[in-house]
Amino acid sequence: MGPLRIGMSREAAEQAIGARIPDGPGGPECRDLGVEGGPQNLSLRFSNGDDRLVAIFVLSSTPASLATASGVHVGSTREEVLATYDGEVTSSQDNSGSEELVFAPRLAKFHGRVITFQMNDDGTVASFLAGEPRFTDPLPCGSD
Repeated sequence: MGPLRIGMSREAAEQAIGARIPDGPGGPECRDLGVEGGPQNLSLRFSNGDDRLVAIFVLSSTPASLATASGVHVGSTREEVLATYDGEVTSSQDNSGSEELVFAPRLAKFHGRVITFQMNDDGTVASFLAGEPRFTDPLPCGSD
């Protein structure tokens, strides 16, 4: 997303966006951190062991300016997600029964990364989380 790249250190991420990413609480494996002065509904997930960016979480009510490289954003329709990532999306239900669409790109340059789109009941994107598959659960780090 923008200048941020999965795998970069927190220091490199701060340099890339020109803002501090203050430390905060988290779980045993990761922390969800905000950008100082940045969008309220953007959360950056960093691993605890090596403090590297493992996922980017765009929460509900985020302006459409925060979008995937292909232009999908909060508010995009299910049909737009499916058309944008043609043939590379699977659908499932999360623990609350809401639909999740998971884009798992086949291109080697993405190294098995995914984008998980949480869907609203009206068929629009509520939020999305992009990154390493084991870190793309929408629950905050440390939640059950």
